[in-house]
Amino acid sequence: MSADRPDPAAHSARRRAELVNAAYTLVTSRGYRAIGVDDIASLAGVSHGTFYNYFANKRDILDAVIDHCFAVIRERLMGDEPTPATLHEFRARYGRIVDRCYDLVASEPGLVNFLLLEASSIDDRVLDRIMRNAQTDGDTAAREMEYGIAHGYLDDRLDTRVGGEVLVSVLMSALLTAVQGERHGLTRDRVRTQLTDFLATALGAEAAGPEAQTTGLEVETAGLGAESAGP
Repeated sequence: MSADRPDPAAHSARRRAELVNAAYTLVTSRGYRAIGVDDIASLAGVSHGTFYNYFANKRDILDAVIDHCFAVIRERLMGDEPTPATLHEFRARYGRIVDRCYDLVASEPGLVNFLLLEASSIDDRVLDRIMRNAQTDGDTAAREMEYGIAHGYLDDRLDTRVGGEVLVSVLMSALLTAVQGERHGLTRDRVRTQLTDFLATALGAEAAGPEAQTTGLEVETAGLGAESAGP
């Protein structure tokens, strides 16, 4: 293809991304049910007909919006940093991730509220899409577990899939707590400490042993759960 002629495939991909970004902005600021195709096309700067060249209807673009939501969360929470080499580094990494959860809620409240509160009520397809993305994140977390076990700082008795789901659940817990604010005395510092203590106790190879490990897990889980539940 000539250097001075646009690549049709690249143009199409760029236009599709512009539509998805516009839909993402509207969904996370106004809610899915409050917007229409005209709103998306207008914000993207394209005609109504152009929208239908890429998506069948408003519901069709929602799948791409959900994928984009998860892509934003992965980029914002996981960051670009070295893989932990010790339990201390592992715990510190998740402490930073908890902080990023709070930062994400502060900067993108609509994103978190949409995924946690609105999305699953739209239809079963949305829930399936969310679960598919969560499965991808669980696979990534399981590989992190495998790495930690291979390097001796995570407990080699653990099933890596279960451990990966624990890691994902901790992130969801941090996001939910951040959305709720500092209710029941759950400050950011306290949540960070309790969740990283929990991970070190539940997953770490340096725990005192099975009995101490189980006791510590129960204490941390019960403590955080009681505080979250409130009166």
